Amino acid sequence: MAINCDTHEFKIPQKEVKTQSDLKKWAESEAFQDLMGLLLAVNTAVQGLKMPPPSSGSEAIQRLKRLLDTMSAWADEIAPVQQPQRFGNKAFRTYFQRLEERAESLLREALPDRLHRAVPELAVYLTESVGNATRIDYGTGHELAFVMLLCALFKVEALAEADLADAGLVLFARYLRLAQQLQQRYRMEPAGSQGVWSLDDHQFVPFIWGSAQLIGHPRVTPKAIASEDMALALAKDYLLFAGVEYILKVKTGPFAEHSNQLWNISAVPHWTKVNSGLLKMYRGEVLCKHPVIQHCRFGSILSIAPAAERPHELIIPPAVAGLGCDVAIDVTLGQGSMSGGPRTRLGQIRSHLGDLFPLHRCP
Repeated sequence: MAINCDTHEFKIPQKEVKTQSDLKKWAESEAFQDLMGLLLAVNTAVQGLKMPPPSSGSEAIQRLKRLLDTMSAWADEIAPVQQPQRFGNKAFRTYFQRLEERAESLLREALPDRLHRAVPELAVYLTESVGNATRIDYGTGHELAFVMLLCALFKVEALAEADLADAGLVLFARYLRLAQQLQQRYRMEPAGSQGVWSLDDHQFVPFIWGSAQLIGHPRVTPKAIASEDMALALAKDYLLFAGVEYILKVKTGPFAEHSNQLWNISAVPHWTKVNSGLLKMYRGEVLCKHPVIQHCRFGSILSIAPAAERPHELIIPPAVAGLGCDVAIDVTLGQGSMSGGPRTRLGQIRSHLGDLFPLHRCP
């Protein structure tokens, strides 16, 4: 059910996953269900779509995009300082302090009056999404904070079902450019990077939703991932290639060496298999990893309280061979059959996203 902002008791999100054993609590929580619900709902909504012009979308989408534009302008204003260290420019702390001080006012400008009671809770996710001011680093946990913000915005009905595709292709695409701007401007370190064995030093979600965009494409195959010319040509239309273009900008050397996982994935014949494999990889390597989730914050919108059991379990066929990692699953999410029920359709998605999907558990 949707949150009624007039009567709901909001609270400032706090860290709840403090030990390895707390991961079970997270995996069985309402927040986990809601987050997986959003991830899959956007994944379905963007299938077959190119990124629209930045001016596309509802008024709600455009107001939130202008919020991100403002945050980007701040980065232009706050210049890096001269320092002996090559990485981790301390000017980022000035940027972060400004965001901490102004996050609530930014959100109040972007949201209608009826949602202003939710702003202190939402502001935490916005602030966490730009990186860590102490370590001056950025990684998939900070990206996750922005996805949590999107999820919370749907739950309080700041965004509607009709905004799902634009949440991924307009809002998240704008956030991705902001994150890349901050990484380069302030020479931010990768947070918890697995180096060559990860998809990317900083991001993961663009590759999931970007591969969903390409499902069923008549000409572009996963082989294009390893082609610099193709990446440059397609970056403006697809999140996945926007991610690859950025990697090619900041890394040198053979693609197979600095981005081995992406190079392996380029050998998969179909985007459906790439997309489903990346979804499971994200669940296993981000959502179910204590070093990432220990920094996540949970409040009243995204609650750590146990989720109600779902009546259906998602059928996951055997792993796909040849992905180059052991996390691939052959299932078209959003179209896969569910035991005891009909095929999932985008039209079934309601404001409480967790109601649509089965209970997802960490492995």
